[in-house]
Amino acid sequence: MARRYPIEPLIAKTGLTPRQFMDEARMSGTAMRRAEEDGLDADQADRYAMRFHWLPYEVWPDYGPDATKICKGCDKEFDPKRSDQKFHNRECGKLWNQREWRRQKYANDPEFAERIREQRRTYYAECGDYERARQARYDAEVRAPRRRQERAA
Repeated sequence: MARRYPIEPLIAKTGLTPRQFMDEARMSGTAMRRAEEDGLDADQADRYAMRFHWLPYEVWPDYGPDATKICKGCDKEFDPKRSDQKFHNRECGKLWNQREWRRQKYANDPEFAERIREQRRTYYAECGDYERARQARYDAEVRAPRRRQERAA
């Protein structure tokens, strides 16, 4: 279950009575009752804190995402700034979206797929020896030492 934040610290920080707080925060009586009983979710905590020109972590020191996440684009571990964040930065998200678009296009458009295959055939006909040599260097310099470390562990 998602983390909940009590509304009392926010009301105390404003120095208002609960009724005045409801008016200033443009909060209904039902919303106030729910917030007092169940607390606020991260989005609500952010919204109400920002209405009083505070960042949520200024009101709730433990405010923030529950845990680190793994970037969907590059598998890096990162601390998300929002609960729905999937990528560690904007560039990684853009690259992933471009790759995903290309994958979908390749899978669903036979003309596009054939054009890409033809480009690859042409490239490897011209540069095949170079690519095989580059892969062999990579295997010798990177993969082999990793395998030795894994076997030793």
